[in-house]
Amino acid sequence: MSSIYIRIPDEFDSNLKKKIEFSILKEIDIRHKELREKLVHSIYIKSPKNYFLSSNFLEDLISRLKIYFLFDNELEITLELDIQNIKLNYLNEIRETKVNRLSCRTYSLFYDNFLSEKSHDSFIEKIHLISDFYRNYSIDLIFGIPNLSNKALEVFFNKLNQNNPSHLTLEQFNNGFTKMTNQNTSTNEILVMNQYNFYCEKLIHFGFEQYEYLNFSKNQNYSKQNLNYWSRKSYLGIGPSACSYFKESRSVNFSNLSDYLLEVNKSKKPLKTEYLSEKDIYNETIMIGLSISKGLPLLEIRKKFKSFDSYFQDKVKKHLKLGNLSLEKKIIKVNKNKKYFTNQIVSDFFKI
Repeated sequence: MSSIYIRIPDEFDSNLKKKIEFSILKEIDIRHKELREKLVHSIYIKSPKNYFLSSNFLEDLISRLKIYFLFDNELEITLELDIQNIKLNYLNEIRETKVNRLSCRTYSLFYDNFLSEKSHDSFIEKIHLISDFYRNYSIDLIFGIPNLSNKALEVFFNKLNQNNPSHLTLEQFNNGFTKMTNQNTSTNEILVMNQYNFYCEKLIHFGFEQYEYLNFSKNQNYSKQNLNYWSRKSYLGIGPSACSYFKESRSVNFSNLSDYLLEVNKSKKPLKTEYLSEKDIYNETIMIGLSISKGLPLLEIRKKFKSFDSYFQDKVKKHLKLGNLSLEKKIIKVNKNKKYFTNQIVSDFFKI
């Protein structure tokens, strides 16, 4: 099975919005043959920050894809949008489409002023509204927020859990943290790490499974799009800046809107492609294997990357000794108390 990712850029001009929507539909016509596996089990649509996609365009988008692809019986169609902009009338509209999952960006809400109880309540009200329409939805949670106490977070998490979200994704706060707090970098990192660990502890206490170091689910409501990515299955990316992956190659669409529209209007593929080397695939395998909860089988590296196995085994021994990893049934995993450092641990395994 495979998946499709669609990225709709921000654009205020109504005429240009129509051109973008037309070009995205046309890009599907141009590129559908690239996805050799025609059975699709997830479609992820990243909406603009500044306006809602019309229900008509969402239906046109899904209908166009259905011309070229087979839809799995349990197809997951996710719409990502800003939680701050969600309104009752829009939820009523999209409920009439085939979208069956929401992924809610929350950075703007956290960024504005998450320290106040009023902001907490506004956030919870939005989640409560979403839960009236969708059982399957994901919420971004921002960690590393300056001056936010564990006591305030405790209150917030209790309110959040009452709405029973099925999926949560952690994202690190980034807004000139050092400058804002007048603290040194090492102190800031400790604060960010402690807040990350607090989030993990609370979410696990509330019955969430940490199936990837930044992703949590209840009752196995995993993001199918995430699972597809972590299984290194093919996916087709449509729209400006969208990425595609086809095992042996990776492509990125033009980010410049004018370039994107020009190429599509000429019926050309609006992208650049790179072919992955053995080293690239090895690095991706390490990154994914150590990020997910099931870990990385030692034999997978030995079978697929014989020329890198000695290097890999030396790194395994190093990080087992440091207490960063554990070994169980010939599978290595990042230890629970080291998950915050997953990226640093992974990068040490990379071949440069």
